Amino acid sequence: LADNAPPHAGAVTWCRGLVERVEDPMNRLKGVGKAVLESEEGKEVVRAHAAIIASLKEFEVMHVDNWCLEQESTGAEKLKMNLLRRDESGEHPYLQVNFDKALVCLLREVKYFLMLKLEVPDSAMQIYEKNETYRQQTGNLDLIVNTYNTMLETLLDVERPLLQAKLEDIDKYLQKGLKHLNWKSTPINEFVSGTMTKVNEANQILQTIKGNVQSTQAVLKS
Repeated sequence: LADNAPPHAGAVTWCRGLVERVEDPMNRLKGVGKAVLESEEGKEVVRAHAAIIASLKEFEVMHVDNWCLEQESTGAEKLKMNLLRRDESGEHPYLQVNFDKALVCLLREVKYFLMLKLEVPDSAMQIYEKNETYRQQTGNLDLIVNTYNTMLETLLDVERPLLQAKLEDIDKYLQKGLKHLNWKSTPINEFVSGTMTKVNEANQILQTIKGNVQSTQAVLKS
């Protein structure tokens, strides 16, 4: 497993690695013969080995149980969050994709738990089964957000009247993602497609305006 495994799966991986390291010398000791294991020193080693293995198994079970409790309380709730949010703290009301980090972590935990052949609760598996869908949706929303935010950042006051109607139309359409749709909603792809079209059209107009201004300036300078 990768070094950047999520917290609980990473802990289980670390634990199982220790179990292997503890089992290896014990298996070699068993190969020496029964007489060694039946000696006082041998019996002490066997007891210590059993105690270590029991502690490591308990550690693994604790992390798995803790994760199961965590995902039950967070997964379903985080899916109820709206698709987008605005950051009103800066100069411009920039958009952000509102896919919570806890959901990203949950999806990664399930992926690694399955690789470790651990049982995953049904509620988490139901979310994980849509992993590819969420990946595509958040990826497309990231493209929309980046284009929209770049327009807000680069739009000059003199250019705004030429694009005002388009921006108002986009902002009206964005209300679906800001106020109404969440990650459990059915028409997400329809919203993403519609928003992508509107944002790309507006951006194309803005780039054309900027291109024309640059061309005019170049002519005047020459």
